[in-house]
Amino acid sequence: DSADLSSAQEDEETQYTNLWDRIRDGFQLQDQYTHPGVKKQIKQQSDNQRLFDLVSLRATPFLFDIVEEIENRGLPLELALLPIVESTYNPNAYSSDHAVGLWQMISATASSFGVQQDWWFDGRRDPTMSTSAALDYLEALHGNFGDNWLVAIGAYNTGGGNMRRAMRRGDQSYDDLDFWSLPVALETRSLVPKLLAFAAIINDIDKHAIELPIIENKPVLAAVELPGQIDLAQAALFLELE
Repeated sequence: DSADLSSAQEDEETQYTNLWDRIRDGFQLQDQYTHPGVKKQIKQQSDNQRLFDLVSLRATPFLFDIVEEIENRGLPLELALLPIVESTYNPNAYSSDHAVGLWQMISATASSFGVQQDWWFDGRRDPTMSTSAALDYLEALHGNFGDNWLVAIGAYNTGGGNMRRAMRRGDQSYDDLDFWSLPVALETRSLVPKLLAFAAIINDIDKHAIELPIIENKPVLAAVELPGQIDLAQAALFLELE
């Protein structure tokens, strides 16, 4: 029954003390880690301890909840690393293309997946709201592009329209997509193997000159219901966080 299922899920979560171990066990794209493009990125990133330290520090408040959401949907946990390459896990990241937040969503895409954006609030900076919308978008792209995760991740970066144009230029069909031979933009061609390289390094951390700071396998953030709108500076003052 539902109580037994809930208990089983709790047991599965509590067997991990380090969230990185849980993430590693949820990887699903290992067959792509040996591609030459990924190997090149592994070589570039495998001694970048400073980046792994920074990302671990920034991700700590958000990563548990992101992993929970991805697991609940049955998706590859490589997706939990996408904010590394999109924003280095900075919830306030803002790009020259006006993409915002951990998941670097542009306004139109975020709106189409129900993310509130107004004078008071930009949900793209909200880790819970933006994660849900980003995963909805990734699932939609996965379905739209032949259930191919690499193409879906590439389309997340470059846009579905650009990916379809690349398919036409590369004379590829939805039934037999190969990301590696698609004529996509340089940024997209770099992003996908970089994501897979981070996954490959984390997947076999002892093989590389990288140490991953432990992130405890437990929630860090909690939602708080407010009676109305409040300026964050005023809230920080009340909570003595300034």
